[in-house]
Amino acid sequence: MSVHACTCNKAGTYGRHGQPASGGLAAAPVLTGNDCMVCSQRKLKHPNSSQQLRAIGLALRISEHDMDLLEYFGKVQHRVDACLKARLARLPAEPAELKEAMEYALLLGGKRARPLLVYASGRACGASWEDLDYVAAAIECIHSYSLIHDDMPEMDNDMLRRGHPTVHAKYGAAAALLAGDTLQALAFDLLTDSNCRLAPDVKGRMCACLARASGFEGMCGGQAIDLASEHKKLPQDQLEKLHSLKTGALITCAVQLGFMAGRYQEAWENRQSDAIASAVGLVESNHMNREFECLTEYGRKVGLAFQVWDDVLDVAGDTAVMGKNAGSDESLEKSTYVTLMGLDAARAYAKQLADEAQAVLKKLSVDTDILSQFAHFCVTRDHWSVCCQMTAGSSSHHSDAHLGSLLLPPAVRWWPRQSDADWGSQSMPMTVRWWLRQSVNAHGSHMLTEYLHLHMHLHH
Repeated sequence: MSVHACTCNKAGTYGRHGQPASGGLAAAPVLTGNDCMVCSQRKLKHPNSSQQLRAIGLALRISEHDMDLLEYFGKVQHRVDACLKARLARLPAEPAELKEAMEYALLLGGKRARPLLVYASGRACGASWEDLDYVAAAIECIHSYSLIHDDMPEMDNDMLRRGHPTVHAKYGAAAALLAGDTLQALAFDLLTDSNCRLAPDVKGRMCACLARASGFEGMCGGQAIDLASEHKKLPQDQLEKLHSLKTGALITCAVQLGFMAGRYQEAWENRQSDAIASAVGLVESNHMNREFECLTEYGRKVGLAFQVWDDVLDVAGDTAVMGKNAGSDESLEKSTYVTLMGLDAARAYAKQLADEAQAVLKKLSVDTDILSQFAHFCVTRDHWSVCCQMTAGSSSHHSDAHLGSLLLPPAVRWWPRQSDADWGSQSMPMTVRWWLRQSVNAHGSHMLTEYLHLHMHLHH
């Protein structure tokens, strides 16, 4: 790869050109494309795409560890969105408003965290990407339906979700209620779709798992406890029970579904060539049970960590960055880990849970690197950190600030906030790094310079 030591000799985030930056990374002001990130000199030839990704990763101070998870999120978003769009396209055109409300809720954005867990655990257990597509889309339908109902006036009464009006705010309460109901049904339709390549026995077990996790013994039961607990101060054991159902059950279900798509499908296929096994039916081995128990424990810990960090963000987050109203829990006088422990202790507890989740994974002999990275992500994210609103030109629902042919999400527009701040003087949030990487991939490294110019215009 051609690397140009720029003659401007200006100091920036990465140290002077050609010198090591703080933190041990080699300086990378001009690693790809035509532009110096500091002075905009145009000197370079474009390297190939893999070189460009590596170079931009260094320039934006993204470690290889971070890049793996960011790449995975991008692939998950692409596959899940494609599956959802294809299924929605097969629905009749009428009733049009209901279909539009469903599409709005499903495709407006989101991290696709639960689908990522389906893919990560499923791939670790031997399932193919294609085997997991409909499973991941199904759990996203359940999650999206829960958000629609959760935002409604009868529950949390939120008007903002992922930086845009909630479904009931845009389409009305009746349409929102029906859209949520229909997405719940669509989840099981996807799991049993003939295009889903898994065995009928495996699909049946998955349907039972998802029904439990989203129903009385899971998400809905937790939501009922949450509503009954408003204006009350719950002790920690009751608060953890609430969130293990409301948030943790579906997250745990995601890793369990991935496991089933891998191990149960493998057992079913082996059974076809074994007359005794075929007569007995699908039987789990001790090894399979141990894997399932470890992944379930991981799911519970990472699900709780996810919720504790949500409570932290509700207090310390910024509405423009999070894409939802900050302080909504406080306004409803809900019990949270922050009100129970204090902000710093809640942060520490979330990180402890993430560490424990990562420790559980070490008991497994399969590749759990993405799952481990996800545990870390849960306690370092904001609500916009990996969101498809950040994919260049992917949606008509973006913020109205343009950068050439791109639309900037709020987290990119407003970082950093100090009007006199040098853009490189702060630690770049994952949100901004992700958006820049997507932009460079789609439009070339000149987007870095355009971003710097826009940043200077906004903040100086």
